[in-house]
Amino acid sequence: LQGVLAGDAKLARAHWDEFLVSLRGRPLLYVPHSRGGKPRRIVAARGLQQLLHDLLGWLPQLGMIRETCQLLDVAQQMESDHPVGRGAVTEFDRLFENGYQAIVRSMVASAEDWSGEDTSADRPVQVDHMLTDALQQLTEQQLDRWLNHSHTLRLSVVEKLAGKDRWQRFVEFVDRYGADLFTQKFLSLGNLRGILHQGVDVWLEHRSRDPDAVDRIRLLEDLEVSIPRHEAAELLTIALETVVENYRVYRDYNATTTQSDHGELLYTLVDFLRVRAAYDRVAWNLKPVVWAHEILVRQGRIAAAELWCQAMVERTTEAADSHLQNLHVLSDRYGMQLATVYDRLNERFVRPLVIDRVRALVLPAMRVDSVAVREGWKGREDRQGRLEGEPDPSRGNSNRALPREDAFAALAGEIGSLISESSGAGLDLPDWLAALEEEVTVARSRMQHQSSAARLTRRIGQVRITWDELLAQLDDSP
Repeated sequence: LQGVLAGDAKLARAHWDEFLVSLRGRPLLYVPHSRGGKPRRIVAARGLQQLLHDLLGWLPQLGMIRETCQLLDVAQQMESDHPVGRGAVTEFDRLFENGYQAIVRSMVASAEDWSGEDTSADRPVQVDHMLTDALQQLTEQQLDRWLNHSHTLRLSVVEKLAGKDRWQRFVEFVDRYGADLFTQKFLSLGNLRGILHQGVDVWLEHRSRDPDAVDRIRLLEDLEVSIPRHEAAELLTIALETVVENYRVYRDYNATTTQSDHGELLYTLVDFLRVRAAYDRVAWNLKPVVWAHEILVRQGRIAAAELWCQAMVERTTEAADSHLQNLHVLSDRYGMQLATVYDRLNERFVRPLVIDRVRALVLPAMRVDSVAVREGWKGREDRQGRLEGEPDPSRGNSNRALPREDAFAALAGEIGSLISESSGAGLDLPDWLAALEEEVTVARSRMQHQSSAARLTRRIGQVRITWDELLAQLDDSP
């Protein structure tokens, strides 16, 4: 830590192997206190997670790309070698995101020096290709680690119904008991949360003691007769958790389809959600690709970002077409459409990249002709006189930062094109508008306050590594 905080990569590397050995014997997972976890173990694990999180963000600033990849590998091994029991909490996705993004930022910053003394017109273009090639090599190396971790996570409750037999059991359950159970009143969000809070099994026990409820609800009559209680509780829990988890889609289903008037057809909604869950799984696996693009656009590497986006489109077109085709087949089978599900699949995995470009324009646009905003940035310029997070205008034309007025005009144009697109069933705020609102909040905060973590990051500085050194470190990375 002394070497890292002092910006001394040589000192940090001198103790690196010993540091990794000391980490490997420690548990990184913990069981929450609500599930019986021991407070001391929780504190120790959380403290260790924070240490790794900080190091993964700092090491790439010292040009220690190889060591950052090694630390990610050790963190994943620590979780697999030291399981702490059922219900353990993992933070590896957060650790991976921080480490991967820090490496990408280091590579983007280093790319500014790769042009060397060659000032030919096509040199910036060559640097963009070099940068995207290096990013591709990094992403391909780290994607296996990300996918291995993703396989241990359940992104949606409907993934429990992935198997054919399990799905058939669920359909039969809803078809048999849904008519008098899954009414619109029963499926109100407050009621569902109340049932899940107390536990579905407890709810079934209480309701089965009410003669009026038994007469009205067929499921209560058949408990322990036609269906075991544990099976009924399991399937009913999946149904209720699915609606709560996807209540925005349920509102679309309830407002735009006639099937929603029939509780025994609730499985049709869940089938649409299974298609969306399959899409979401692929989108989750592609998160590293999206993170890299976000950093490129925020750092003003517009040409490199475009190359990265084109490569992603080429590689995901077939998968995007397949998911949309599955949705069309389902719409024909059930005779209904859900705009929220269609909009999600119609993103074709590249919609987040469009939103990244829009979000990157917010900060420059907010500074247009605003004395207050400019005053808020006083004293926070780097050694080249650039504001924190502002691209370097000395780069080639393809990566030149937009003038402030042009940034505002570009943002207005992007928003105009987004407004012209329909979004869902019109019941909820569009995702892109929520993202812009969040970006404005973050930008205002950055203008008015600089966190201690940001100050420490700037203190450490950024070492720029050569192209050959970067390739050597990537080749040696696990």
